Amino acid sequence: MDKTHTCKTELEAIRDQHSHNLYEICEAVIEYFDQDTSNAQEAFRCFLTQIEIPLYDTGEIPQDFLSISEEKVDRQTCKRLREMEKALVQELIFQDAEENYFYDELWRRLSDTLLVSSSAQKAAFLNWLWLDPCIPYYQLGLGITMDEEMYSDIVEQLYPQRRKLVFVLNVGYPQRTQKVSILMKLADELSDDKQRIVFWSLVLGRLENQVQRLRTQKKRERSDG
Repeated sequence: MDKTHTCKTELEAIRDQHSHNLYEICEAVIEYFDQDTSNAQEAFRCFLTQIEIPLYDTGEIPQDFLSISEEKVDRQTCKRLREMEKALVQELIFQDAEENYFYDELWRRLSDTLLVSSSAQKAAFLNWLWLDPCIPYYQLGLGITMDEEMYSDIVEQLYPQRRKLVFVLNVGYPQRTQKVSILMKLADELSDDKQRIVFWSLVLGRLENQVQRLRTQKKRERSDG
């Protein structure tokens, strides 16, 4: 059995043993890193790229699944570590970092005792990394940029398609494939790649707005409850 496979198996066992709380998983993983420092960085990357967060059905999620005990990491420090993690990941993405460099930089920050000064803080930082939807990281480039004037001009050109995409997004088709295939057909009918890029940006913008509205609604329901 090769070293990578062994590492993954051991990390999965840690996850399964502490699956009721993500922070406790990360706490045990930090201890695992400390037991074999020569392979710790490799194990760190394996954890972030190959170990899935435990999945639970709705209504079966443990009560403290996402909580971090304030006795181990106070709220202010936890917030600082979360903001640092988010800023670091975004900075590396916008640098279009090579994948090895990306994980090397995450490990360097985790190992920086001036910024992450205890094992408890390391576990919290690892917790936020594991939850980050941009990890695992893929170097896919930065895409095409467009100045505001050009973007606005193309949006105006797409007036008929904009009306159609709003219609399609609001129709309750029995299957998602129907909605997507119709949107693809509308995009394929456009005259060039720039129009298609703007078209899909409008689709993405509407979907992001819907997600934001749902999050706001959930927060209000929790506060009212």
